[in-house]
Amino acid sequence: MNNTQSIRETGQESNLLRNALRGNALFSGLSGVVFIFAAQSLVTFTGVEEPLVFIVLGVVLILLALDLIWIASRESIDRRFV
Repeated sequence: MNNTQSIRETGQESNLLRNALRGNALFSGLSGVVFIFAAQSLVTFTGVEEPLVFIVLGVVLILLALDLIWIASRESIDRRFV
């Protein structure tokens, strides 16, 4: 017997989870783009000395968004990823 729990494409719960993952990916990706392109403005606003902090944060958020899209697109969503 397989101990890995997964969610199949056969229920309303699966669609809810997939939509939540897609929404999270959209928000994370947009936030990442904003952090990258508004890094200098955010430095002025927050008082952080280096814009690199916001650029790295933006890249990480975009990578997170790509990962969430990949998870949501799988036929079976492994609960370890969620």
